[in-house]
Amino acid sequence: MLRHIFRQDSRSWTRRTRWTPLLLNQREFQRQLIKERSRVDRNGDCFGMLILRLLDLSQPRKDTVKIAKILHRRLRETDEKGHLGIGRLGVILPSTEAGPCSQVLSDVLATLRSNGLKVDGEFLVYPDRNPSVSEWNDQGTHTPEARPVPAAIFATSYPTWKRALDIAGSVGGLMLASPLIGLFAILIRVTSPGPIFFYQTRTGYMGRPFTIIKLRTMVTNAEEIKAQLQERNERDGPAFKMRNDPRITSVGRIMRATGIDELPQLINVLRGDMALVGPRPLPVGEAAQCLPWQKHRQDIRPGLTCFWQLSKSRNIPFVDWMRLDLAYARSMNFGLDLRLIAKTFFSIFTGRVGH
Repeated sequence: MLRHIFRQDSRSWTRRTRWTPLLLNQREFQRQLIKERSRVDRNGDCFGMLILRLLDLSQPRKDTVKIAKILHRRLRETDEKGHLGIGRLGVILPSTEAGPCSQVLSDVLATLRSNGLKVDGEFLVYPDRNPSVSEWNDQGTHTPEARPVPAAIFATSYPTWKRALDIAGSVGGLMLASPLIGLFAILIRVTSPGPIFFYQTRTGYMGRPFTIIKLRTMVTNAEEIKAQLQERNERDGPAFKMRNDPRITSVGRIMRATGIDELPQLINVLRGDMALVGPRPLPVGEAAQCLPWQKHRQDIRPGLTCFWQLSKSRNIPFVDWMRLDLAYARSMNFGLDLRLIAKTFFSIFTGRVGH
């Protein structure tokens, strides 16, 4: 009986919580979700996910252990189970469409309730081909509701050290850069009619749009001219890149060669829209054209600099750019961020941060 309850397999018990060894802890469950999403994006498959919620939190540990044992008996060996927070559990159902997923949830809730547990639940299916969620309340009535699969399920939590680094770096950077920003603001005003700052909606953390702030380097009708230049785009993929872009002003070329136009984005970092280090945010239209696996870069906050920004050749294929961003997301740590920030400062002084 004990061997049945405390299953021994290739997975280490250290991945499970001490008082519910059949369940992954919250961090490991999220990692399994991300792995399953990657598998699905590679082979065109799908997976379902159950979310179970305890309605009575008077004895959450005891009830969670009871649920874990029931799920272990009722579900497949390949169905991964884990914590989503206090009183919330998740179940990954590989290769399961909406119909079977709905039936599994119905059966699981019926079994849990017959064992005296007060729970409700919902199911999600990835990818979101036909967004739908079905919920069962405590009275057992079934209420379908349509909504997209929340990106927050896959998003990486923001480390405290990274936010502290962002705040310290953005405050210090703005203090040091203010005179430079002021100088080029005057040059922009004198040499080119139009506003000093350029505002654009970009896609950020968890796919949420935000407004990026830059010193204006192009003529005011740059977006209108861009449509006429599409056939001269020198970058593959949805992003636009053109050597000797006629939309760039004379002062703009200097700012782009040194990265000075990016300095106001320190305000975005201070606000929390961006980080000092992270994938460069794409305009909303370009981000929407990315393949599903490329959108995984949105699991972390976008940044001022990252691997691609510092690569020897910024003209690498778009797919390699996306892979560099995902490589950073997988290896993100304090020491790496410090090294990338230091390399960025070196690149600014050597003129290697051009767009």
